[in-house]
Amino acid sequence: LSNLNTQAKLDLSVFKKDMSVSFGVTDGKLDKLLVTMQPADVFMSLQIGKLVSKPIDDVVKSFEKNKSKGWGVIAKEMGIKPGSKEFHELKGKAKEKNGKSSKVGGSKVKGKVDGAGNSNGNGKKK
Repeated sequence: LSNLNTQAKLDLSVFKKDMSVSFGVTDGKLDKLLVTMQPADVFMSLQIGKLVSKPIDDVVKSFEKNKSKGWGVIAKEMGIKPGSKEFHELKGKAKEKNGKSSKVGGSKVKGKVDGAGNSNGNGKKK
């Protein structure tokens, strides 16, 4: 999530557009959320709300109450059971946003993940 924050802060307008398109949230709502939350926390809140069909405000309340305990506790409180299909989907979406190929402005950008690989997709050549 810290990498997602870094990436989002490079161009907040791209992040906001992506969140708006992906989750149907207005720029005004995103601006309000970004006053008190990091971009990755906004993404996680929106994703959880979508998975459990709850309003973003409900997820934000849980976040504010449990942020020191982590997203696993927040997801559980919102009804996502550890190991469930929704839990794995949530983890997958977070990794997708922060993975080796992450969307930025509609295009794929390759980058190293945890220092692994050489980022050219060819592996090590002999």
